Amino acid sequence: MHKKYWIKDASSDTSNQIFMFDELVEHYDTYKPLYIFEGEKDALASPLQGISFSCGATSIPKEIKIIYVFDEIVIVYDNDETGSKGAEKLAKRIKIEHPKTIVKIAQWDMSLPNGYDVYDDGKSTGFAKVDEAIENAIEYEIPTPIELEGFTI
Repeated sequence: MHKKYWIKDASSDTSNQIFMFDELVEHYDTYKPLYIFEGEKDALASPLQGISFSCGATSIPKEIKIIYVFDEIVIVYDNDETGSKGAEKLAKRIKIEHPKTIVKIAQWDMSLPNGYDVYDDGKSTGFAKVDEAIENAIEYEIPTPIELEGFTI
């Protein structure tokens, strides 16, 4: 049996890609939210239908139109500064490219250690803190500019 690679064109394409692309296209229910995790390990560990990108929290593949078939996307990046910045960057890109998509950013419990993630939570609480972070997710809205062509709002 030949094992399918998770990236297009096996390992010859080193660009930032969608991890679990095949599952996304073939098996995920577009009527349920899509979860985007910071790392491959988190995407594999989670029982939710999710993906991750291959180059880290602040990197987004050039082409992500495939995810816009989902009405709701929840970003569940790590509990650290890089995770927060990356989640906001991704949320903004999605809303700019596809404004109709509901984008939420999961909110981790502030008492959790820096860097805490889905994989850690699966081992320690059976995903209870992930569930809580998703329940407390905040819907992302593109900030209204304070100044518009010389007018202050």
